[in-house]
Amino acid sequence: MAFVVEDGTGLGDANSYASYAGYVAYWTDRGAAPTEDQADVEAALVRATDYFAVRFRWRGEKATLEQALDWPRLCVYTLEGMPIEGVPVEVVKATYEYAKRALAGELAPDPTVSASGVALTATRRKVGPIETEDTFSGASATSSTFKPFPAADRLVRHLVWPEGGSVYRA
Repeated sequence: MAFVVEDGTGLGDANSYASYAGYVAYWTDRGAAPTEDQADVEAALVRATDYFAVRFRWRGEKATLEQALDWPRLCVYTLEGMPIEGVPVEVVKATYEYAKRALAGELAPDPTVSASGVALTATRRKVGPIETEDTFSGASATSSTFKPFPAADRLVRHLVWPEGGSVYRA
């Protein structure tokens, strides 16, 4: 599949919110000019974009049924109350941040689970005399939380629904 950056119109074949050139400029501005091949960076940008879909529940709704990605969206506003059109700059910047981490490892690795599907939360090993202990959370592995990436997460926090599904009344 070709690398296609969402241009804000709701492309049906887009697979990234951010471009390679933008990634290079973003990290160069921060004194961390990329040394990876363009193909590796583009693959990481796609993985970062995919990560959004499993990590966040965005505010608003998709702008069209035909668009491949979650952005652009309708009924989403800036902190100042202005409607957001296209892909927000915060989403693009967060894509650069997540892509940098995707180059270093898996963003959302599969959890270690017991035979019954319960998530492993701690492991203790002792060499002599031999001792082993696994602690399971009691929660289903599907209800596990994501590893935080503060630099990226903070960029999009106002664009997503709060975790936990709380209902607020006026």
